[in-house]
Amino acid sequence: MKSNLQKFLILGVFIFVFSFYYSYSQDVSTLQNQINDRSAQIKKLQAEIDAYTNQVAGTEADAKTLKSAIANLEGQKKALLNQITLINFKIQDTEQNIGTTVNNINENQTQIEKNKVSLSKSLSEMRMNEDNNTFLVSFLGGGGKTLSSVLDQTFRLQKLNDSINKKVAEINKQIDNLNTNKNIYEKQKTNLSNLSKDLSSQKTLVVQNQQSKNALLTETKNKEKNYLKLIAERKKKVTDLEDEINSFESKIKYILDKSKLPAAGSSPFRWPLSKIIITQNFGNTSFARSGAYNGNGHNGIDFGVPIGAPLYAIGDGVVVGTGNTDIACPRASYGKWVLIKHDNGISSLYGHMSIIGVSPGQTVKAGEQIGLTGYTGYATGPHLHLTLIVSDATRIFGPTEYKSRTCGTYLVMPYAPLNAYLNPMDYLPKR
Repeated sequence: MKSNLQKFLILGVFIFVFSFYYSYSQDVSTLQNQINDRSAQIKKLQAEIDAYTNQVAGTEADAKTLKSAIANLEGQKKALLNQITLINFKIQDTEQNIGTTVNNINENQTQIEKNKVSLSKSLSEMRMNEDNNTFLVSFLGGGGKTLSSVLDQTFRLQKLNDSINKKVAEINKQIDNLNTNKNIYEKQKTNLSNLSKDLSSQKTLVVQNQQSKNALLTETKNKEKNYLKLIAERKKKVTDLEDEINSFESKIKYILDKSKLPAAGSSPFRWPLSKIIITQNFGNTSFARSGAYNGNGHNGIDFGVPIGAPLYAIGDGVVVGTGNTDIACPRASYGKWVLIKHDNGISSLYGHMSIIGVSPGQTVKAGEQIGLTGYTGYATGPHLHLTLIVSDATRIFGPTEYKSRTCGTYLVMPYAPLNAYLNPMDYLPKR
């Protein structure tokens, strides 16, 4: 009877353990399948976004018809929605990683407490048994102890000492692991916060995209002839404003001393984007030769990039100005812009942004995100315009300083003498 009961209990324990292990295995398997599925979707989405980026870079030209303009906006909307889905997947991954890291932190803290209790017991036992002169006093002074008992006590004390050293080493190791996991946790929390901000920004851009589409349809009354008239008027305004600004800048006298600047080719700056596709270089480009820029050449370089891509500061510096020329003169200049003054005598200007993420007076580090790329101002397609200017020669039109003849409004935007504009490729990393 007892033998059967023992067999039954053993069988019950085996079934319980097997069931627990099977359930745990199922949970791990399910979790791993979710991770693999999410990774596959992320890879697919990223491929679609990269394809759109390459398409934008290859077709940065005027939408010649209303149909193509609407299609362009729809393409931008699809890319933004893909970005939102991608960010949501990354948020899920980050939250899962945070959960795992928190578990590791708790385990380390629990293990440290256990080791502390064990260490306390060992220290108490040592205090009760240890005498700094145990061996000499007992052996030389008598005390009724034999050499064997003295050696035995000394051996026990040595074992206790070894045990204490081992526990101390384990605690130190657990503390190192705890600090490592806490640092990982802080970074993951920062990443999660940044991803949440990006998600909010992308949702804002979807709304802006829809507003742009509605405005275009309203302005043209969905008629091709009205669209063509609108484009012609916009091009004339852009040309007139460029002529006006170039004429103003060409009259400013400035002596450029390049000895005060970093040497060309020294690469003091980093790229402003994660993926680099240059669509127009500095100076006398083919577009400039076609009659653009009043014959003065392109004052920066253009990067093909979709709307909503993270935009980074090319170097350490201070934000000396931000603005949006579309407020005073829609679709005629930089749109949303940021100007950063660096400590090497050069300032960097970023144009056509969709969202500005910094404020005047703010200090930024190289590689710090300052906003998102876009399609504001005069842009024939989503792209980033980057200009480098000698800081000493750079100024910003104030809100009541320069009234444009073309737009009939006061402009808030950076300007400089023509010879103060630098070729960004002289200061960016070699490709």
